[in-house]
Formats: sequence, C-alpha cells, structure tokens
Amino acid sequence: MAGTSSRAAAWLEQWRAAGPALEAVRRRELRDLTDEEALAATDELLSMAGSTPLPRERRVWSGLVVQQALLHRHVSR
Repeated sequence: MAGTSSRAAAWLEQWRAAGPALEAVRRRELRDLTDEEALAATDELLSMAGSTPLPRERRVWSGLVVQQALLHRHVSR
C-alpha cells in the first residue's frame, strides 16, 4: 500500500510541476493563432454542436425559466 501512496504522490507532484508549463504552452498557442485559424477552430466547434441530437426533453425545456425565477427570487429579498 505504501508503494501505491508514494506513486500517487509522485504522480501528483509531476502534474503540479507540469501544470504551469502546460498553461504557458496553451497561452502561447492561443496568442499565436491567426484570425483564420481561430475562425476555422470556431467553425469546427460549432459544427459539432449540431451533430448531436438533443433529447426530446431538452428540446421543449431547458430549465432557463426555472433558473431565472430562482435568481429573481433571490434578488427580490
């Protein structure tokens, strides 16, 4: 069991060290995107949204009205 715990601790430490480096890479890649690349990525993401059919319940009810009522009730107090 101690071996598993030390491996888990090592794995966690590795990700803690890698996190800032991965974030720097992500920021650099986003900063270096051209307008054309950004538009192409946006188009690709938007095309995925239409390819998955929504369940019937989701098409007739999204919960937005309930959410708005809850928020309004909270503000009114």
